[in-house]
Amino acid sequence: MRRTGRHLTCFLLLIALICLSAVALTGCDSGEDPAPTYADGLEYTTHYDGTCTLSGIGTFEGTVLRVPERSPEGDTVVAVGVAAFQNCADLTTVSLPYSVTEIGAYAFAGCTSLSAITLPDRLVTLGDFAFKGCSAADRVYIGPKVTHIGDSAFFGCNGLLGVFYEGSTSDWKRVDLGSGNSALTVGVRWYYYSETPPTTAGYYWHYRGGSISIWE
Repeated sequence: MRRTGRHLTCFLLLIALICLSAVALTGCDSGEDPAPTYADGLEYTTHYDGTCTLSGIGTFEGTVLRVPERSPEGDTVVAVGVAAFQNCADLTTVSLPYSVTEIGAYAFAGCTSLSAITLPDRLVTLGDFAFKGCSAADRVYIGPKVTHIGDSAFFGCNGLLGVFYEGSTSDWKRVDLGSGNSALTVGVRWYYYSETPPTTAGYYWHYRGGSISIWE
């Protein structure tokens, strides 16, 4: 019996060591980023061509809106619909997928708790009044493919302090900027993108480890 007991103890100890090794490889200290948590309960409108529009908040009740690239039906999200999240005053963070090329009128108007506004890199068109009244946002990121920003898209965004544009001054001159967007141009600092240390006067930024970093 004693011998059997020793064998059982050794066996249990071996199992414990294996479990501890597994924890060391896959646990919180592994350094791996956790899988992103996407917002559930959102409403989508299919285009019947493999794409869809994010059309409303549905049953989602959180404060951090992280939109997946595909709807539950498998359609690629290419647009945010008109007034889709208007007056969702509890939203603090919005993350839209790279696939979005259009944000409709009033899409996020009245989202007074948004701390920052980030437009997807592939966005081409931003509708009228899209972010009207987002007074808590202190910065906005504008991707390189934007060609049209609608009238009053940023009307009432009086808390903006910085605009991070992934383009040059000449690129920005080609953007069709509607009226009523003084929040983008008055009292804010513009940062233009430069992958290498800039050699001309002004304010510039680049990516470092996937995050925005300002060139000093």
